[in-house]
Amino acid sequence: MSLTIAAFQMPFATSRRKQNLELILTRLQLSEIQKVDLVVFPECFLTGYFTNVAEASVVALDLESAKFQDILYQLKPFKSTIVLGLIESVGANLFNTAVVISNGKLLGKYRKTHPNEKCFLAGDKYPVFTVSNTNFGINICSDANFPEAAARVAVAGAKIIVMPLNNALPKEIAANWREKSPENLRLRAIETGCYIVSADVTGNHHSSLSYGCTQIYSPTGELMNAVSEFEIGVASASIFKENL
Repeated sequence: MSLTIAAFQMPFATSRRKQNLELILTRLQLSEIQKVDLVVFPECFLTGYFTNVAEASVVALDLESAKFQDILYQLKPFKSTIVLGLIESVGANLFNTAVVISNGKLLGKYRKTHPNEKCFLAGDKYPVFTVSNTNFGINICSDANFPEAAARVAVAGAKIIVMPLNNALPKEIAANWREKSPENLRLRAIETGCYIVSADVTGNHHSSLSYGCTQIYSPTGELMNAVSEFEIGVASASIFKENL
């Protein structure tokens, strides 16, 4: 028996949630045909990734709202467990959040614990979720710079750590992270003994650039699969249950 994972490298998301959701649904349809167990999308992809309060507040979603319930309804046909990034609102507070959804049900959420964006509050919990009898946890983007974030998930029993990323950076800074971001993922795999699965955006957007860092690492730090830089695509892997 094996667990199949798919991590999608996507174009930059916009502030148009409907458009972003259409891209998500297209990928999920492919994953459903291929019977993928766990699907991972980039950081804040559903709402678009915005780092100032004014823009982030406009696109943010209250997970108790009718808008979010409608999104869950549209995801109901899909059996895959989905990790989907969004900007979450709780009253006037904003969080950089990844939700976990299956068959249109919200199974839980992880809030970025080391946000490098001033508009987001930090989360303080490291929940573990289950897919096909296998535990997994979540870190988001800059969390990967902090070994204790991955360690907390591993100690809680996760065998897989999924990492939604959004490496949209000014061009000079993006170049500096071109090798550092994959190396962070590799190190977190070795340190925790977990599989690491990242999903990133890629391309040019105004003054920002992302090479794309959508990759899957084994617990020994071996690169199992990756999407090429600047390509829209998917990294997938089947992990045998006896290796988890």
